[in-house]
Amino acid sequence: MQVHSELGATRRGRGRPRNPESRVRLLDAGRMLILEQGLDFNIESIATNAGVARRTFYSYFEDKEAFVAELLRDAETAPDTPGDKFADILDKPLSDALYELGIGYLNGISQRREFKWARLLASANKTYPSLVDRIFMEARSRDYALLTQIVEQAMTDGRLISCDPSEAVGDIVGLWHGTAVWQMVMGLLPPPSHEEISRRVRRGVDLFLCLYEP
Repeated sequence: MQVHSELGATRRGRGRPRNPESRVRLLDAGRMLILEQGLDFNIESIATNAGVARRTFYSYFEDKEAFVAELLRDAETAPDTPGDKFADILDKPLSDALYELGIGYLNGISQRREFKWARLLASANKTYPSLVDRIFMEARSRDYALLTQIVEQAMTDGRLISCDPSEAVGDIVGLWHGTAVWQMVMGLLPPPSHEEISRRVRRGVDLFLCLYEP
């Protein structure tokens, strides 16, 4: 590892980025290296694999840790997460709201974007555990915020039994993907069809309601 030895180099002459494509190429190279080698690579290898000069790296990133943080955040934005398009979901019937969120969740899983991000986190965790923990919590707080809000509101309205909302959210997410999620991350199962996703989500919602409805 050359993390500490390279920190001093970051203080020298950071120029303004000249080519916007260089940043994309650096992140692409970083993703490839971190998945193949973990974090046992240096800035020179990132630049070489990206086909740019070493000084170009420093025009975008202060040091290697800053690069890894950006890499993880960049990968985290790929999965479909609840956002403005779900702004009206709280007004829908509980079953419909949970079904819609489940479809969005499994669509992200089926495209393996969530898995790529999880593998990046796992690779970075040994070297930057506090960084990984912070980014993971930031991502999960966004991902599960709306689902938790729906569950909490349903408990308040008496549509679900009163319990720990975080446990209930964990249960429905587990029901949505089951053990197949690990087979997909290993490449042992092909991405599910739209019909299979719909069937799996509907079954998960029905089982969840059987467990949590009064």
